[in-house]
Amino acid sequence: MKKKVFIGLLLGCSVFVFGQSRANYPQDGIYGGFESGAAYVKIIGSFGIENRASGESEYLSEEFTKSVISMNLGYGKYLGESFIGLEAHHSYYTNKISETFIQSDVNFDISMSSKSELDLVVGRKIGANSVLSLRCGIAFSNINVTVASDLGNDLYVLDKKWNGFSLGSGYVYGINDNISIKTKYSLTFFDNTMFPNTNSKFVDNRATVSLVYLIWNRNK
Repeated sequence: MKKKVFIGLLLGCSVFVFGQSRANYPQDGIYGGFESGAAYVKIIGSFGIENRASGESEYLSEEFTKSVISMNLGYGKYLGESFIGLEAHHSYYTNKISETFIQSDVNFDISMSSKSELDLVVGRKIGANSVLSLRCGIAFSNINVTVASDLGNDLYVLDKKWNGFSLGSGYVYGINDNISIKTKYSLTFFDNTMFPNTNSKFVDNRATVSLVYLIWNRNK
C-alpha cells in the first residue's frame, strides 16, 4: 500500500512539474538571462594613405573565432499566437580580440572586447510551448583600429564608437512557467568611414544558447 501511495505521489509531482507548469507562452512579460556560445569574427578594410610613396591603399582581411558570454533583458507580449518583443544584449569576448598585423609598409593594431545590441523580435508559436522568432536591431561597439605607415607620419586611429546593425533568428522552448531555453543565431555588421580613403568593416557571426528567467508577468 505504501509503495502504491509513493508511486502515485511521484507520478503526480511529475505531471505537475513537467505537465501543468510548462510555459504555454514563453517570455510573456519581462525576462532576463545569460547566454554563451561562439563567434566567428572578421575585419576587412582598405586604408588609403595619400602621402605614401606608392600612392596605393593597403587592404586588411583577418578572421577570429572566439567564445562569448552575454547578458540580456527583454519584454515580450503575445498577440494571439504571435510574439513581439524588445531585447537589449551586452556581450563580451571571453578572450579579447587584440592583434597586430604587418602588411607591406603598414602596421595594423586591432582590439575589441564587447558589443551591445537593441533588437526588435517577432515570432510565432510552433508548438504548445515553443516559439520561432526573427530579430533585427541596432548595435554598438568600441572597436579600435590603428593604422600606421612605416614610410611617413601617417596615422589613422579609428577608436570611436562604431555603430552597426544586426539580423538573426531564434528558437525558445518553455521548460516551466518561469524558465525557458533559447538558441539564437545573429549576424552583426559594423562600418567605419571616419577618414578619407578609409573604409573598415567588422562582421560578427555567432550562435549562442541561453537560459531565460521570467521576472514579471502581468497575469500573475
